[in-house]
Amino acid sequence: MRLFCMRWFHWTVAEFESLANPGNAEMRMLVLGENDRYTLDRPFVRWRDPEPYGITG
Repeated sequence: MRLFCMRWFHWTVAEFESLANPGNAEMRMLVLGENDRYTLDRPFVRWRDPEPYGITG
């Protein structure tokens, strides 16, 4: 589910890796807005801030 959303919303790798996996049988819905753009009905839980790409600690 996260991978699909990463591709659909053009998230960066850092953004993708900062989000937690949904729980078993947990659902998200794509909602079509008035501007003809899709959004998630609720966001994924963020378990850390995205790290800048290419910087290692």
